[in-house]
Amino acid sequence: MVGLNSAASLLLLSAGAALVSAAPAPAPTVAAKLSDAKRDAALKPRSGGACTFTDADAASASKTDCATIVLDNIAVPSGTTLDLTDLNDDTAVIFQGETTFGYAEWDGPMISISGTGIAISGASGNSLNGDGSRWWDGEGGNGGVTKPKFFYLHDLTDSTVTGLNILNTPVQCFSIDGSDGLTISDVTIDDSDGDTDDLGHNTDAFDIGESTYVTITGATVKNQDDCVAINSGSYITFTGGSCSGGHGLSIGSVGGRDDNTVENIYFADSTISDSDNGIRIKTIYDETGTVSNVTYTGITLSGINDYGIVIEQDYENGSPTGTPSNGITVSDVTITDISGSVGDDAAQIYILCGDGSCTDWTFSSITFTGGTDDSSDCENVPSGASCTISDISSSGTTSSSSSSNSTTSSTSSSSSSSSSSSSDSSDSSDSYSSSSPSSSAYSYSSSAADFYPSSSASSYSSVTASLDSKPTSTFATAYYASSATATYSSSAPSSTSSSDDDSDDNDDDDEESSQPSGFSSPDFGGQGFGNENVAGWRSRGRRL
Repeated sequence: MVGLNSAASLLLLSAGAALVSAAPAPAPTVAAKLSDAKRDAALKPRSGGACTFTDADAASASKTDCATIVLDNIAVPSGTTLDLTDLNDDTAVIFQGETTFGYAEWDGPMISISGTGIAISGASGNSLNGDGSRWWDGEGGNGGVTKPKFFYLHDLTDSTVTGLNILNTPVQCFSIDGSDGLTISDVTIDDSDGDTDDLGHNTDAFDIGESTYVTITGATVKNQDDCVAINSGSYITFTGGSCSGGHGLSIGSVGGRDDNTVENIYFADSTISDSDNGIRIKTIYDETGTVSNVTYTGITLSGINDYGIVIEQDYENGSPTGTPSNGITVSDVTITDISGSVGDDAAQIYILCGDGSCTDWTFSSITFTGGTDDSSDCENVPSGASCTISDISSSGTTSSSSSSNSTTSSTSSSSSSSSSSSSDSSDSSDSYSSSSPSSSAYSYSSSAADFYPSSSASSYSSVTASLDSKPTSTFATAYYASSATATYSSSAPSSTSSSDDDSDDNDDDDEESSQPSGFSSPDFGGQGFGNENVAGWRSRGRRL
């Protein structure tokens, strides 16, 4: 009997072993140091609920099971991306405590997040510590050890990043690519430890490409390269920022990429200190592309080493050559209300344009102390701009020989305004008309193409607004519409007409398109793009 029981037992054990061998492999176990509660949260998050992770791999594996992802003191293994791409719509991601990263020589990124309606934020006291000193060798991305890029914000739509504190990235911090409707606010990037022995290099804070409607507000940046570098994209705003130690607020280098168009860019109300450059636009030699409708306003400089304002079209292999080309046009550039100081050996303004490739610029109210006048080195400076600060007036024209060019430009603009205002609203031109010569109050009308991407412009025929003062560029219109309203049409107007404004004493400026029926009137709230009212207006317009 005992032998029979033993045999039966052996048969049962053999069958059990066969069943076990045929079963799926078990889920990876969590390190024993994790508590049961944290292990359960890492491996068995509540579907659609809030999940707290202390393990990077578990967070990546279970990212679509959670409506809110809390990353609690995550230690990301070496050579591994904290992968939160393709999140469910409207997922919240919260960085809590200190996020750290293992060392490996690789390209990165260390973190990558994508999706629609994603809200990325930092809890109080958060820190994303790249510990870049382990890679820094003074070479950046140009040589030495291979260094990982830090944080990819790629393919994000209608998303936000708020309140992150980032320390010591190995090279570039944020790479923003293929994103639309992304707002970044109150982010701190502190790579100042890289100043020691000049070891930190190529630590750009925000590199932007092929993206639309990106708004960055209230950023604090300490680094060794561009505070912002816009390589391609449109409707990009940077306001209320503080940049130090790097290369300033930059566009470019533009050229040599799949997308070489930069348009509708607005930098405002920011400070740049202890940096090589203040304001910079750079394009690549012998390439093609477009830079247009760019505004820098309300920028304060201090401790600038090389150039207060530099616009040059001679970059090749990452460095200026002194020989410009004209394949990339730079047009409709407004630089106004720029003040502060530059170093004694720095050039106040340096412009190196190709033949005929720089047009329709307006420089006004630029006042620097210190620095040198390098106007003799400038080439092909367009009318409305100058390399000599004393030639730049507060009204947007240049004195002496340049004043005639500015008058011509103003007359031409006025003529264009009158003709465009009476044209069909599907035209891409815009128009301004003053309600009275002394009031500085303007009405504005434009085709929707100026405010919406081309894919949406066909549905929205025109945009009108009442303004406190005439903006310096189409893109700045929203910034100046304080107590007034902006309006848009959900269908093409049946007709346009010209009407006289009784309060306008200037018969040449009083034509404007009539307002079609079916308009609604959200308020701009007196802010630039990125204000909640403005963002809501844009979203409604694009989604109707």
